[in-house]
Amino acid sequence: MAKYINTVNVAGVELEVSKLRIGTKCKCCGKPITNWDYIQTSTKSCNVAYVCSDCIKHREYGSDLQNKDIIAGKLTSGQYRFAIEIEANYFPGTDIVATDAYLAAQWGLQPSRDCTVDVEYHMTNKVNFHGLKDFVQDVANHVVLDASNCGHHINLSKITWTASDMERIRWHKSELFSELLETMVNQKEATKNLFGRYFSDYCDSSISCHHGDWLNLDKTYHIEFRLPHFVNANQFFYCSNFCRDIIDILDKYLNNEFDESKASEKMVHRFNVYANGKATCQRKERNTVAR
Repeated sequence: MAKYINTVNVAGVELEVSKLRIGTKCKCCGKPITNWDYIQTSTKSCNVAYVCSDCIKHREYGSDLQNKDIIAGKLTSGQYRFAIEIEANYFPGTDIVATDAYLAAQWGLQPSRDCTVDVEYHMTNKVNFHGLKDFVQDVANHVVLDASNCGHHINLSKITWTASDMERIRWHKSELFSELLETMVNQKEATKNLFGRYFSDYCDSSISCHHGDWLNLDKTYHIEFRLPHFVNANQFFYCSNFCRDIIDILDKYLNNEFDESKASEKMVHRFNVYANGKATCQRKERNTVAR
C-alpha cells in the first residue's frame, strides 16, 4: 500500500512525513493529528510516538501556556497542585526538534521562550513525587539543567486551597516566613545543599514575597518556590519534598491547627531536619540513584 508523502516545516525544520492513520493522537496533548504537522519520536514504553507541532512550538513568554494557575492544577495522588517550571539550555549540537518532541511525548513538557535561558519547559502531565527522581534525571540527560542561569520553580498547594486562603497567607507572610528566611540566610551552605543554590537576583531574600523573590505569593491558588536549582536528582527530590512539607504546615495553619507562631516554628524545624539529612526521604534505604 502506497504511503502519502509530504514535506512540511516543523519548528523551522523541513521534514518528510507520511500521512498518519485516522484517529492517531498526539502523545503529548492527546488531540487527534489531522494534518501533516507532526514529528515522529519514541518514548521509554513506545518505539513509535507522534507529537503535533503545536506541542513543541516555543511560545512567547506570558502566553496561555504559562498561566501557572492552569499549569499548577495537575494533581498528585496526595491531592497537591504540583508543577515545575524547568529552565534549561540545550547541549551543543542538540537536535532541538527531536529533543523537544521526546520530552513532550515522554513527560508532557511543552517549551516556551525565556530571555535568560534557551528554553523553559512547562508540565502538562501529572508527575507525582514518587517518580520525581526518574523524571528530573531523564530530563537532565537530554538538556542542561545545572547551568548557573537555570532555575526550576516549584509551584505547590493543596487542592482545597482557595483564593481566600492565599490572601490569608499573604496577609500574615511576615509572621509565617521571617524566621525561616532568616535561618536560610544565616545557614548559607545548608540552603545551597538543599535548594541547589543561594539567593540571587531572580530569587531574592526578601520577605515581600513577590515575583523575583525566593517565594512568590502573588498567585491565586498556589505558592511558587523560586529558589530551587538542579544539582542532581536526589538533591532536587529532597528540595521538592521540603517544599511539600512547607505546604503541609501551611495547610494545618489554614485549618486552624497552628497559629502563625507555631507554623513558623514548624517550618524552621523542617529546614533544620533536611539540613542535617534526617528527613524520611533522605534515609539511606530511600536514597537510591535515579535510573
